[in-house]
Amino acid sequence: MAPLEQVEKCARLLSRKSTDDEKFAGLLLLPRVIDAQDTDAWTLIFDAMDIRFIERLMRTGIKQADEQRTGDQALLNIAVSVIDVLASHASIATNTRMLDRIPTLCTVAAMEIDKVSADAISVLCKLLAHDAAIDRVLHDSSILVQVVDAASKCSDPRAIAQFLDYALNRGSHYIHTHHDTAVARGWAAVVASTAEAFDKSHTVLKFELIAALANALEPITVDD
Repeated sequence: MAPLEQVEKCARLLSRKSTDDEKFAGLLLLPRVIDAQDTDAWTLIFDAMDIRFIERLMRTGIKQADEQRTGDQALLNIAVSVIDVLASHASIATNTRMLDRIPTLCTVAAMEIDKVSADAISVLCKLLAHDAAIDRVLHDSSILVQVVDAASKCSDPRAIAQFLDYALNRGSHYIHTHHDTAVARGWAAVVASTAEAFDKSHTVLKFELIAALANALEPITVDD
């Protein structure tokens, strides 16, 4: 573990009692002080930090990107990179405060921002590797439906389509082993939305979506 004094300094800077400037300084300090694989240190940071500050950074970055201002990807880069490290640790990735970041990450993933959107997709895949995250997005199917809608509008939708392929397949395996009507209903809504996008989309996306649908249905049996 990194020196406790340095970890605690970062934790204080990132706490709810700190100013936004102090929190931002804490985020910039993290990669210099704590190794990405140091689970104990990152757990201490996560327990102390104001995760809503990172949420606000992402939302501000999304708004600025929508307005096409130059250089404003910095906020999204910082926020997503910190969440990426947190999502690499299972005990953190399954925490409710992390799962609550999924809708905003999906928005970033769908925006076609160079590297940042790809990084957001990578974080989402790390989160959805855990049942708690799959349960969350299937109980609120609108989270993935917005990604399906974005895929049909992207100039290059392949990365998002590959994410949907992974998410739908994970969902299929989850409902196969968890007999939850609400979860199954959410999965069906996402599949129906994907099928509709397949019906409307151009040739390139058709191949990606038909693969996603085939993989989604493969684990399902008549009993499901």
